Amino acid sequence: MYWKRIGDTGALPFTLEMSFADQLRFAEADVKAGRIKSFKTVGALMKDLYSDVDG
Repeated sequence: MYWKRIGDTGALPFTLEMSFADQLRFAEADVKAGRIKSFKTVGALMKDLYSDVDG
């Protein structure tokens, strides 16, 4: 699966397709730079989903 990342400036509406590993690296860099507070991996999101359904 490939995701597309929109540039921080918004100047470029589309970027090259990126692998999931690249997306994680960008998310980690965004957290360290303070642009976003946190991110979750797909596995963590699925765990939250299942716990919401079971709970």
